Amino acid sequence: MLGFLTLVFGIAGTAIAFWLFGRDPVGDIQAMTPLDAQRVLLLRKGHRQHDFIHLTLRDVEAGQRWSVPFRAVPEGATPVVAGGNVATWIRNASGRLELHAFDLEHGDFVFRALATFVPPATDVNVSIVSDGTHVIAAASVAETRVYVVDGATGRVMSTHELDASPHAPELRVVSAGVVVTPHGGAPALLDATAGTLVPLPAGTPVAVAPRATIDHGIARYLSGTTRLSVRVDSSDAIAVGGAAVVDSSLWVYAEGSVASVDVAHARVRASHGPLSFVVSR
Repeated sequence: MLGFLTLVFGIAGTAIAFWLFGRDPVGDIQAMTPLDAQRVLLLRKGHRQHDFIHLTLRDVEAGQRWSVPFRAVPEGATPVVAGGNVATWIRNASGRLELHAFDLEHGDFVFRALATFVPPATDVNVSIVSDGTHVIAAASVAETRVYVVDGATGRVMSTHELDASPHAPELRVVSAGVVVTPHGGAPALLDATAGTLVPLPAGTPVAVAPRATIDHGIARYLSGTTRLSVRVDSSDAIAVGGAAVVDSSLWVYAEGSVASVDVAHARVRASHGPLSFVVSR
């Protein structure tokens, strides 16, 4: 009888552990989009479910708000916010490329768009940005296209075909619209509302110096006279995987850990995960 009860409690404990791990993924982070000083959107691997990628909204102090699993995401995918929803490129169970969107506050599914068949053994490369209202999404499969999608409804507002390339174009949001730069090609300016894509005259300055970069595994922040460096506090030379700035906060991630850095006071405001980060001026 004792052996039977031990078996029952063991199975129950294992089931509960799997439920908890699946509910709060803690695997390596692949992409990050900070919303403010406290909240961040992550694309990350699960814990037990290593073959799944999770889109999560995490509050660095209150914990995970919600999580949605995907079979896979293509290279270049990242979450963006538009029209009150979170959108990202995903690969479904059959390998088809799709844009999925979820309610920002609760993670409820809202829409899917841009379903694209991907032939077997075909590489897929994507890029995606948001102007706050529209999702501007680009994909290179057999052809290279840029789409403008209404972030609230999923309606495809315009489609722009570029010269075929194995790489999706770089998308950069500027005050006048979105600069679309094909791999090895000339930049053009996309007006998401008007649905026009106009080549930029040669010599037009389009580069915007990023305030956060990664240099030899260390995050570097530069704005005016303010300079910060953030590295992982480890003897194993673990590299910072990504950095982004929102308001007065610098966000960084490495492996399965993420941190919000208070730029004004050069300190880690809050973090999640097993790694620690060191901030220096």
